[in-house]
Amino acid sequence: MIFDSLTFAVFLPITFLVYWAVSHKYRWIFLLAANYWFYMSGSARYGLLLTVTMAVTYVCALQIERRPAGKGRKFFLWLGAGFPLAALLYFKYASFLWKTVLYLAKALSAPAKELVGYDLLLQVIIPLGISFYTFKAVSYVVDVYRGRQRAERHFGYYACFLSYFPDVISGPIDRAEILLPQLKKDKRFCYEDGVYALRMMLLGYAKKLLLADVLTGYTDMIFNNVTHYSGFTLLFASFLFTLQIYCDFSGYSDIAMGVSKLFGIDLMRNFSTPYFARSIREFWKRWHISLSTWFRDYVYIPLGGNRVSKPRKAWNLMATFLVSGLWHGADYTYILWGGIHGLYQVAENCLQDLAACVRRKRMPSVRAVTGRTENGREDFGKRACIRGMVVGSMQTVVTFLLVNFAWIFFRSDKLQDALYFVTHMFSDFSFGKALSDMKMSAADLFMICVFLLFLTAYDAVGRKKDLLREMDRLPMWCRWCLYLGVALVIAAIRIHNGTSQQFIYFRF
Repeated sequence: MIFDSLTFAVFLPITFLVYWAVSHKYRWIFLLAANYWFYMSGSARYGLLLTVTMAVTYVCALQIERRPAGKGRKFFLWLGAGFPLAALLYFKYASFLWKTVLYLAKALSAPAKELVGYDLLLQVIIPLGISFYTFKAVSYVVDVYRGRQRAERHFGYYACFLSYFPDVISGPIDRAEILLPQLKKDKRFCYEDGVYALRMMLLGYAKKLLLADVLTGYTDMIFNNVTHYSGFTLLFASFLFTLQIYCDFSGYSDIAMGVSKLFGIDLMRNFSTPYFARSIREFWKRWHISLSTWFRDYVYIPLGGNRVSKPRKAWNLMATFLVSGLWHGADYTYILWGGIHGLYQVAENCLQDLAACVRRKRMPSVRAVTGRTENGREDFGKRACIRGMVVGSMQTVVTFLLVNFAWIFFRSDKLQDALYFVTHMFSDFSFGKALSDMKMSAADLFMICVFLLFLTAYDAVGRKKDLLREMDRLPMWCRWCLYLGVALVIAAIRIHNGTSQQFIYFRF
């Protein structure tokens, strides 16, 4: 079941009404049933894997907490974290690893005929949401081991946490310490929060259907046949995909947070205007926040984090981003995408160290300037402010271009396609040819630009204000005109484009 399906449009209001009608004492039972109905409607046979993951991690966490230090706690840690990770490895990566083995055997002229038959054991469908609920389960077990989280005694609430339908398929990857207390809390429905949740959902659907789905038609045309195109067509397609994936995934996250808030539960915020970031490090503090913080807490810091030598820190960054790339997909394009971001971070740290050395050398001259007259200090302050704004804008543009370049590898179907893409996108700069190749009319381009301008303005203003809350200041007639206007535009775009496109992160 997906958020923009007719089935979900029936499922959500029924679940919402029954959830608030049921007594708090039995509410978890209904929510758990709704979670399983939602999850198994897409892949019923993998409900068993989700249940076994629940049972194993639940028991292991209890055993970890009950045992004193050194009395088998590490065994249950490895079992509790290892089982879901082993399942993830098999379902998502076994086929990829096996193909790699066969390729190496062929390249080394080693006998591989007797190995080919084992391919049938690896031809499996990836369970929906396995990457996300696996990380939720692993973080729970590790946090119990570290003493940051008490093991949950009530299996029903723990099952609700792991299978919670707003985030089970594509996140956010919420922590038990945040989500479990909210599931157990006796809540009363709040009208204001319900209205806010619907606004958040409407914003998410607008991002998805007005921009992401529209851009998908153009980017798929190019990325699925890259060798047929060159020059600005490829470059333009890369920019469109950079915008598409943001609108698609941030739109999904907005819908997920809105749906959850309808039930009185706040999910972790997953995006915070990432394309306004001034550095790659800042970008990852704003993009897919729940995943980036997960890798920080459970991969980067255990490797040593920043508390090591600079070469080791560089290795820790590279290892973390390579694993992050592999998490996104079982293909060399994803690994390379992660590696590129790792190199960005390493290079950024080196440049920051170099800039710090330069600033230390220039400090005496700066002090001499600021030690002059009052007017001199004011002029220097104004120039510094203007220079800071210019430099900040340039940093934002450079960061966006670097992120855009890396997305090419993320989106390409094959490594050969990605290499063709980056070696042929600067051959010519005919904008008219690009529009012709994409079959994009001037009216289509104009509408895309209008929607993007609205989104950019919303994100820019939203950095300082919660605009969804600020809508309460508008007259009721104005709010409803806005709601109906957005809904009508979404409906018109949906009818024009036919069926909607699957959310990008569903495949991970």
